[in-house]
Amino acid sequence: MTDLDEPEQTRPRFDDLFGDLFGLNIKAFRTLRLLLQTPSTVFVAARTRNWDGDAFTPSIRFALTLFTLHAFFSFFVAGDNTPVSDGFIEGFTMQEETSFESEEERVAFGRSILANYSVSYPFTMLFVHGLMAWSIRVWGKGTAAVERVRFYMLALIPGLSASFLLVLISPLTPDTLNYLGGGAVAIVALFDFFTAYRGGVDAAGRIAKITKAAVFAGFSFLASMLGFIVSIVASLIVIMIRGLGA
Repeated sequence: MTDLDEPEQTRPRFDDLFGDLFGLNIKAFRTLRLLLQTPSTVFVAARTRNWDGDAFTPSIRFALTLFTLHAFFSFFVAGDNTPVSDGFIEGFTMQEETSFESEEERVAFGRSILANYSVSYPFTMLFVHGLMAWSIRVWGKGTAAVERVRFYMLALIPGLSASFLLVLISPLTPDTLNYLGGGAVAIVALFDFFTAYRGGVDAAGRIAKITKAAVFAGFSFLASMLGFIVSIVASLIVIMIRGLGA
């Protein structure tokens, strides 16, 4: 797929990940467009330290931005009494309903979990997906650890963008989207699969390539579930610490 014999000084190093993390600009739209049209172009650029002359938005930066926007628009922009916020609060307080002295106390506790979850979500998701990126090796022999992180995050971006779009339109069609929860998960998984298959996965033969792309999609889904759990646990820990300090 790519030339792994490039001069060592042109390939990304660990300190380049910090440069990847901060800042976002209009190049993000071009990056997303090419990830949908010809993803291999962006994956090739990810093998260079400066993303082919800063032609693309670094993938770790793009992914963190999408995680942050997803949390922000899901709970704060959508506001109270929406299917997302109400469902979240109900799901995490109804089992403990007898522990609250009033309905107002129960809802306040649920909103406290929601607020902490929204703050922690982008960083826990980035952390868990980052660990997964280092772990799975579907990008071809000789792909360094930093390149694995860049490739993994690149392959996430179209699916994350589709998920964010669904969040944006959810206030307009709440009842319809309530029935599409499983379908939304499938859509994101398909984006993950096809982006990896068309862009970064390297294997000898179509079956092997399909298998590796499916492995990526499966593990990215697992990472998202783990990130959700870690965010919830972190939120509860923060609330417990605050309660002890009160």
